[in-house]
Amino acid sequence: MPGPSAFHLAVQALRPGVNFSNSNNTLAGIRWDTPGVTPPTQVEVDAEIARQAAIADRISVERLYFMLEVAGVQGLKAAIEALLDQLAQAGNEVPRVYWQNAKVFESDHPLMLQLGGHETINMDAEDIRALCASAYAKQLAGAA
Repeated sequence: MPGPSAFHLAVQALRPGVNFSNSNNTLAGIRWDTPGVTPPTQVEVDAEIARQAAIADRISVERLYFMLEVAGVQGLKAAIEALLDQLAQAGNEVPRVYWQNAKVFESDHPLMLQLGGHETINMDAEDIRALCASAYAKQLAGAA
């Protein structure tokens, strides 16, 4: 089952705690279940969708581990360590330092793409972006 649409997440962020339903991702299609709500404007919704899209490609280290485990990636930590060891043996310690100290990862960061391409993880750039977007949606929804 697909998660909430970008439109739904934007309205949810603009009107937190308000109950509504929408079947067609338009302002006209919203049914407000909470009385007295001032609907957002289309400009507000569009700006919020853009804002969320700009940060949805980022994922915290903890959420990355969690989402990869949920996705069924086995031996994740061993795969990451193996890749970091391989890079270090080639004279590049920067990825290990980055991995150990980063607070968030951007989905298109070269290290993320290298990790995704590892045979244990086997995710392409689009898969990694989808994983980050899914993690961000879960974070917005307050899910673990």
